[in-house]
Amino acid sequence: MSRGQADDHARKRPEWLRLPHREMDILEGYARWSRIYDNDIVAALTCEVNLMLDLLDSLEFETALDAAAGTGQHLGRLAKASSIVALDQSREMLTLAVARNHSASTSFARGELNKLPFDDGRFDLIVCAMALAHLR
Repeated sequence: MSRGQADDHARKRPEWLRLPHREMDILEGYARWSRIYDNDIVAALTCEVNLMLDLLDSLEFETALDAAAGTGQHLGRLAKASSIVALDQSREMLTLAVARNHSASTSFARGELNKLPFDDGRFDLIVCAMALAHLR
């Protein structure tokens, strides 16, 4: 695409998209996104959900980690585990995950994917949806 084509394309976008944007760190970004995350993410997860359900039904596991749990979209799918940990670095996302989760077998932890605060071998299953792009 030429510079002129890119400029034409940009002029057709809504005003709020043309306003200057500043880059923000990941914690601020997810804190802001948490308010509408579940509405935004449903479309992106539709395909993944069906694959995940089939896969999880075929696996046996007692302990599970939902790494980068976000608002807890996958926690219900992990319910057959006797122990589930939902980990996310965003306080706001975890607050929503806690509010939507009603399982006594689930605990919540704040932490980063590249510094998991767990011993090796603690979990039989680890799921990580839509977060690996944040890792090197």
